Amino acid sequence: MDAPTPRINSSMLPNYIGRVVRISGKLISLQTEAVIESTDGGQITVIVAPNSLIGSDTFLEIIGKVESDNTIREMDTCNFGENYDLQLAQAVVEITNNPMFVSKQHPCFDLS
Repeated sequence: MDAPTPRINSSMLPNYIGRVVRISGKLISLQTEAVIESTDGGQITVIVAPNSLIGSDTFLEIIGKVESDNTIREMDTCNFGENYDLQLAQAVVEITNNPMFVSKQHPCFDLS
Protein backbone atom coordinates (compact mmCIF):
# COMPACT_ATOMS: atom_id res chain seq x y z
CA MET A 1 0.00 0.00 0.00
CA ASP A 2 2.79 2.41 -0.81
CA ALA A 3 0.80 4.14 -3.55
CA PRO A 4 -2.07 6.52 -2.75
CA THR A 5 -5.45 4.81 -2.65
CA PRO A 6 -8.56 6.50 -4.04
CA ARG A 7 -11.55 7.11 -1.79
CA ILE A 8 -14.64 5.68 -3.45
CA ASN A 9 -18.22 4.68 -2.65
CA SER A 10 -20.31 1.61 -3.45
CA SER A 11 -21.40 2.83 -6.89
CA MET A 12 -17.76 3.13 -7.99
CA LEU A 13 -16.71 -0.43 -7.03
CA PRO A 14 -17.21 -1.92 -10.54
CA ASN A 15 -14.64 0.57 -11.90
CA TYR A 16 -11.96 -0.51 -9.40
CA ILE A 17 -12.06 -4.34 -9.48
CA GLY A 18 -8.58 -5.65 -8.67
CA ARG A 19 -7.40 -2.33 -7.21
CA VAL A 20 -6.79 -1.13 -3.66
CA VAL A 21 -9.22 1.57 -2.48
CA ARG A 22 -10.57 3.28 0.65
CA ILE A 23 -14.26 3.15 1.52
CA SER A 24 -15.81 4.96 4.48
CA GLY A 25 -19.03 3.72 5.95
CA LYS A 26 -21.22 2.55 8.79
CA LEU A 27 -20.99 -1.01 10.08
CA ILE A 28 -24.32 -2.76 9.49
CA SER A 29 -23.44 -6.34 10.45
CA LEU A 30 -20.45 -8.48 11.35
CA GLN A 31 -20.34 -12.26 11.21
CA THR A 32 -17.86 -14.18 9.06
CA GLU A 33 -18.10 -11.20 6.69
CA ALA A 34 -19.00 -7.60 7.41
CA VAL A 35 -21.57 -5.43 5.68
CA ILE A 36 -21.08 -1.68 5.63
CA GLU A 37 -23.26 1.14 4.37
CA SER A 38 -21.11 3.29 2.10
CA THR A 39 -21.22 7.09 1.97
CA ASP A 40 -23.68 6.91 -0.95
CA GLY A 41 -26.04 4.61 0.96
CA GLY A 42 -25.11 1.42 -0.91
CA GLN A 43 -24.17 -1.74 0.95
CA ILE A 44 -20.79 -3.43 0.54
CA THR A 45 -19.73 -6.88 1.69
CA VAL A 46 -16.30 -6.92 3.34
CA ILE A 47 -14.21 -10.09 3.42
CA VAL A 48 -12.73 -9.67 6.88
CA ALA A 49 -8.97 -10.10 7.43
CA PRO A 50 -7.85 -12.51 10.19
CA ASN A 51 -6.44 -9.68 12.35
CA SER A 52 -9.31 -7.29 11.63
CA LEU A 53 -10.23 -4.34 13.83
CA ILE A 54 -13.76 -4.21 12.38
CA GLY A 55 -16.40 -4.20 15.06
CA SER A 56 -14.93 -1.93 17.67
CA ASP A 57 -16.61 1.22 16.25
CA THR A 58 -19.77 1.99 14.26
CA PHE A 59 -18.03 4.14 11.63
CA LEU A 60 -14.89 3.07 9.81
CA GLU A 61 -12.79 3.23 6.70
CA ILE A 62 -11.85 0.01 4.96
CA ILE A 63 -8.66 -0.13 2.95
CA GLY A 64 -8.85 -3.13 0.70
CA LYS A 65 -8.80 -4.76 -2.69
CA VAL A 66 -12.02 -4.68 -4.71
CA GLU A 67 -13.07 -8.27 -5.47
CA SER A 68 -16.36 -7.62 -7.30
CA ASP A 69 -18.99 -4.96 -7.87
CA ASN A 70 -20.16 -5.23 -4.24
CA THR A 71 -17.28 -6.91 -2.36
CA ILE A 72 -13.96 -5.72 -0.97
CA ARG A 73 -11.23 -7.77 0.75
CA GLU A 74 -10.03 -5.95 3.87
CA MET A 75 -6.33 -5.15 4.15
CA ASP A 76 -6.60 -2.60 6.96
CA THR A 77 -9.25 -0.65 8.85
CA CYS A 78 -9.34 2.78 10.45
CA ASN A 79 -12.02 3.07 13.13
CA PHE A 80 -13.76 6.46 13.26
CA GLY A 81 -15.77 6.08 16.46
CA GLU A 82 -19.48 6.64 16.95
CA ASN A 83 -19.86 10.11 15.39
CA TYR A 84 -18.85 10.48 11.74
CA ASP A 85 -20.50 12.56 9.03
CA LEU A 86 -21.15 10.24 6.08
CA GLN A 87 -22.56 13.13 4.02
CA LEU A 88 -19.31 15.05 4.40
CA ALA A 89 -17.34 11.90 3.55
CA GLN A 90 -19.50 11.53 0.41
CA ALA A 91 -18.65 15.11 -0.58
CA VAL A 92 -14.94 14.23 -0.27
CA VAL A 93 -15.47 11.20 -2.53
CA GLU A 94 -17.26 13.32 -5.12
CA ILE A 95 -14.65 16.09 -5.10
CA THR A 96 -11.61 13.81 -5.23
CA ASN A 97 -13.10 11.86 -8.14
CA ASN A 98 -14.22 14.92 -10.10
CA PRO A 99 -12.15 15.22 -13.32
CA MET A 100 -12.20 19.00 -12.90
CA PHE A 101 -9.88 18.64 -9.90
CA VAL A 102 -7.48 16.05 -11.33
CA SER A 103 -4.12 17.42 -12.43
CA LYS A 104 -2.48 15.64 -15.34
CA GLN A 105 0.90 17.03 -14.24
CA HIS A 106 0.54 16.09 -10.56
CA PRO A 107 -2.11 13.39 -10.20
CA CYS A 108 -2.96 12.16 -6.71
CA PHE A 109 -4.12 8.83 -8.12
CA ASP A 110 -4.26 7.04 -11.42
CA LEU A 111 -7.93 7.41 -12.34
CA SER A 112 -7.66 5.28 -15.46
